[in-house]
Amino acid sequence: MQRFRIAGLTGRVRSHADLHKGCGLPRVGARGSSARGSHGVTEDSAQPGLWTWASLEPVIDPEQTLELIRATAEYVDLYKVGKLNHRPEARDIDWRDFVERVVGLLDELGKERYIKVDLRRYLSED
Repeated sequence: MQRFRIAGLTGRVRSHADLHKGCGLPRVGARGSSARGSHGVTEDSAQPGLWTWASLEPVIDPEQTLELIRATAEYVDLYKVGKLNHRPEARDIDWRDFVERVVGLLDELGKERYIKVDLRRYLSED
């Protein structure tokens, strides 16, 4: 069995064998990052046997977060999504609209999701 390693700063998978454990990628969508090309997720992580997840938190720009999901959906199995807290700009975001859109997109893409507690309260009851 081959070993695998994950570059801590980029989250790029360099090599792997038949892995049965999950592999998390560093947070994506940090302030100043671009939705295209800087997310640190590569085709390497789509190789058979490697289960991946991405933590999208805190969400600072909802549109960027949705774009990051679209850009990485081919390589990521599970998305963990959490809201921005304790910052004035968090009040400007329509969290109910965002969580409905992110859940809809993830469902459409057939992706697993974990919505963090602070964001979960905005989910509709229907």
